[in-house]
This record gives sequence, C-alpha cells and structure tokens, in this order.
Amino acid sequence: MPILTSPDRLESCRSGLAKRGIPFTEDALIETLKRRENPWSVFYAVVALRALGTLRAVEPLKQVLKYPKQDVQCASILTIAHLAGSAETPFFISALSDPGYRPKLYALWALEDAGDSRGIPAVSAYLARQIPRAKTAKPNGSFFPTISQGLAYLGRFVAEQPGLRAEFVPWVQFSDHMVESVRTGLLRLPRR
Repeated sequence: MPILTSPDRLESCRSGLAKRGIPFTEDALIETLKRRENPWSVFYAVVALRALGTLRAVEPLKQVLKYPKQDVQCASILTIAHLAGSAETPFFISALSDPGYRPKLYALWALEDAGDSRGIPAVSAYLARQIPRAKTAKPNGSFFPTISQGLAYLGRFVAEQPGLRAEFVPWVQFSDHMVESVRTGLLRLPRR
C-alpha cells in the first residue's frame, strides 16, 4: 500500500501547526522536529513533510524515530520511505532489528513499500523468530498484520528469488491451522 497523506489529513496538520505559530514550510517543519517541544507539533510536522519534504528532511526524521509519542515513531519511518525510497533500505532494516523500535509493522511497511532486496535476510530472520509465537498470538492484536506485511515484502521478490517460496511454507501451514481452529470452534475470532 503506497504511503500517502490525504488532503484532509494534510489540512489538519496545516491547521494544527498554524495554531502553534509554525509556518507550513519545509524549513519550519524540520526546525520543529529538531526542537521536539510539543508532541502534536512534531507529529504534524512529520506527516506534513510527506507532502512538503525533500531529502533534506530525512536525517531530522531519523532523529525522531524513537520519539516518546508512538504516532511519531510510526509516521516518521513511513515519511522517510516516501521521501527517500529504497536508498534507506538499510535504515528500515536497522529499525526492524532494533529492540528499541517497537512498531515493527511500520518498519515492515516501509520495506514493503520502498525497500529493495537488501532487506530479504532481515525480514526472513524476523519472520522465522515469530513462528514460535504464532500459535499463542491474539487474533485481534498487531501480530498478524505485522506478519502479513513481512510476507507481502518477501512476495515482491519471489519471482526473482524462487527459493523465497520456502519462507512462506510455515506461514501457510499456520494459516491452515488457524482456519481449521476457527472452523471447529477451537478459536473464536473477535466480533467487530
């Protein structure tokens, strides 16, 4: 899924920043990231940079990757992916491997959207570490979307690296197990 910002969200960011006296320019947004004063200002700046930013914004965005507000952590890596593309694949890999960066779904989303094949070993290793957790994971948590995002990334490269198909086998087997558990009533999925 491409990393886009809707016009409504962009207008919300513009309005939120204006209330704090922050001009809607790349320079002002980068300065907001550097000052790190107000969590909402930082979040609005990260999202707004997706529309206004250039490669100059990438380093300041990296500096807020572990900002205390999780929305900033999630949005910053996606904004980096949008601005820098595959050039930042090593950075996305480092976020996926970093125990201090908890929203792994977003590191995988950045890889799936913008990363190149350099991420295959890290994503394969990450998924392999998750297999033991799969049978005890809550169906309504972030575990399954995270796994799906990792598989979507690997799926981009199956045609050029047929050996990757083997990476999917344990997950296909697990999916079959989940479907059977739901069918027989051993597992009940939450109602929406």
